[in-house]
Amino acid sequence: MPDEPKYEYDLAVSFAGEQRDYVKGVVRGLGDDLTVFYDEDEKAKLLGENLIDLLTDLYQNKAKYVAMFVSAAYAEKMWTNIERQSAMARAAQQRTAYILPIRMDDTDLPGLLPTVGYLDARVEGLDGVIKVIREKLAGQRVAATYTGRVPETQADIELLLALRPRFWEYWLYAGALRVGLAALEGKYHDYEMRFASPTGEAYFGRDAFDFLRTVPARATNLVDNFNAVFQPEVQLRAFGAPGDAGDADRILHMAKRFLDVYEGFLDEAARIRGTALDDDFEDAQRAGAEFGSDAVGQIREFITRCVESMSAIPEMTAEWVEGDEPIELALAITLTVDEEVSARFTQGLDAGVQAMIRDE
Repeated sequence: MPDEPKYEYDLAVSFAGEQRDYVKGVVRGLGDDLTVFYDEDEKAKLLGENLIDLLTDLYQNKAKYVAMFVSAAYAEKMWTNIERQSAMARAAQQRTAYILPIRMDDTDLPGLLPTVGYLDARVEGLDGVIKVIREKLAGQRVAATYTGRVPETQADIELLLALRPRFWEYWLYAGALRVGLAALEGKYHDYEMRFASPTGEAYFGRDAFDFLRTVPARATNLVDNFNAVFQPEVQLRAFGAPGDAGDADRILHMAKRFLDVYEGFLDEAARIRGTALDDDFEDAQRAGAEFGSDAVGQIREFITRCVESMSAIPEMTAEWVEGDEPIELALAITLTVDEEVSARFTQGLDAGVQAMIRDE
């Protein structure tokens, strides 16, 4: 086996000036035991040099990894484009990971495939980005200490994707659900408190009735979308047939759509509560905002059970060896609508209509 190439730097950072303060924090947080190319620390090396030649060589040949801080400004600057093109030329020739993308916003960068695992700086924060970069640079030392667990942060998800131990697909799915659920806790707390910011919309009389009468259909649409996520063929494409590797992009997409439905129920309740309606429709409005209460609770309970089940995989598979029958874990949930809430909504809507008729 050929020796691993020796590089002048463990890491080179590529970023737009608008992100300098953040990137400087990352560089300083990585510590002195790593060699990092950061332009402010290399002023003597850069002074008087042909920077196009120097940076092209550096980002293509001189570093083991390049951390690319992707942003709208990054996509527009001449110097970052030179660095990006050089790094991508190296990545195209190298089978192992080279570019470590860190998203500062939602900018799509030309040439950076959507299937490449990335960090979201907005989610991770400075400490999370530093942690994952250090783990990535540690290489096999990280793999040796990975014991198998459901990720708790986006940084954990990125590490799992980098290592992909046996049964990683299940940890990835449960971790994506756990992290996504945590990101929506603010909305859930509002939902629990029955709080909603005013939408600025107001409906009276027949307009109020027309607004409310669509509530059951909207809830049904959310349930139908949820059921689509759990079609057997969707799960098969994501997790793979027994014994086959799963598809990380499909697993993450499946988890995202699961959480989209959960967020949809929260947003629908906020929409109903935040809209000003006739007092005659007050009871229907309250019940309509609770139409998804069963589904919200069922989704949260499912994610909790999913995390618990996937966390138990090491114990479940302790005796499993290559050649044994593949282990399958079933993922199932059925969403329902509270019949009592549905009845209250219907009664409230009828009462509002009767009051509206009397007032006409």
